[in-house]
Amino acid sequence: MARRRGECEAAPGSSYVNREEAYRVAVVVAELDRELPEATDLAVVAPLQPQVALLRRLLRQRHLRRRVRVGGADLLDSDAARADVTVLSPMLAADAPAIAERRVRTMTHLWSSLLTRTRERLVVVGDRDHWSGGDGPLGDLLGGGPGPAATPARLALVDALRTAGTGVEVDRRVDGWTADLVVGYGARRVLLLLDGEPDGPALRRLLARGNALNGATDDLVVVVPAWRCLTDPGRWWRRSCPPADAAAPVGGAGPRPILERRTHAHRRGHGCLRVTRCTGWPHTSRRPSAVGR
Repeated sequence: MARRRGECEAAPGSSYVNREEAYRVAVVVAELDRELPEATDLAVVAPLQPQVALLRRLLRQRHLRRRVRVGGADLLDSDAARADVTVLSPMLAADAPAIAERRVRTMTHLWSSLLTRTRERLVVVGDRDHWSGGDGPLGDLLGGGPGPAATPARLALVDALRTAGTGVEVDRRVDGWTADLVVGYGARRVLLLLDGEPDGPALRRLLARGNALNGATDDLVVVVPAWRCLTDPGRWWRRSCPPADAAAPVGGAGPRPILERRTHAHRRGHGCLRVTRCTGWPHTSRRPSAVGR
């Protein structure tokens, strides 16, 4: 996310606009248009109509190689309207009016469509300092400091976990190793690693990190495939993690992650490990299986 402050100011129709941010978005879109393959679908989304109208005017002045879709929260309103790459202008900045803050931060349909209907990459151009200090999916991710990119999968999972009422910490260090997300619910914690790795070596490094965390803590360590975060992250959480009041494993053995073999979807680049239930909890008796056989 760019550190682009700008000013969220009043616009006609009891709405708001951030002009400086819009100009920066136009520059970013032009750069992406030059760099991305011609077949890549590119969309630009802003929460309020005056910002959408300004972005359309600015982009019409540029000579782009491809058609760039520009719209509001309803631009990606169906699976058929998905975009490969989405550029978001979230508009809010320091000293934004309280009404604008409430309107944008509570637009759940905006966040839902962005997170579930962006295939490859979400680019956010806005005031990083402002968003990292507030609520919402961007705030949860940015509040943990610099870390992995705010991918659609990561944003979707954090948003679903917040909705489920859990506490979420981002890029938390545990005995010298980093968990992508630490989820607290009741008296328990779950350490999550997000698997969007592009190749075998990167996957092996991810698994090595998971095994190190699993040996360093009694908390459950889970590797979550990116495609699972995008399809139904809330359902995955309810099914895959033990209830907060579940009894501890018998015999003193700590919970272990289950890493199942890769799916055909991963070989196509759409997913990674199918994971993740822990042995020893009452609701499952599954055993770990080999990865990549």
